[in-house]
Amino acid sequence: MRSTGASYAVDQAAFEAALSTAAPGTISMPAALDPVSKMAAARFNTYAGDLLKEVGDGCLKRRDGGEVLAPVATAYTDSDIAGGGTLSAYGSVAGLR
Repeated sequence: MRSTGASYAVDQAAFEAALSTAAPGTISMPAALDPVSKMAAARFNTYAGDLLKEVGDGCLKRRDGGEVLAPVATAYTDSDIAGGGTLSAYGSVAGLR
């Protein structure tokens, strides 16, 4: 899995750096000084703020979840290997019934 192990820390650090670099670029300036342009820019900035908040929240969840992902993946792999031996002994899932 790409997101576990040593590569995970590198991927996460690069992702967080890219997010903080991209954040200022999401600020929309009004196309003109009229009220409609100002309103449109304000609306876009609200959406951009919401988007960055959600992406940042996902980034934190990915970081925190990554710590438990490897042990969970190992546990599932171990149970799949153990179950595979049982399935091979019976020849099919129908043979287990």
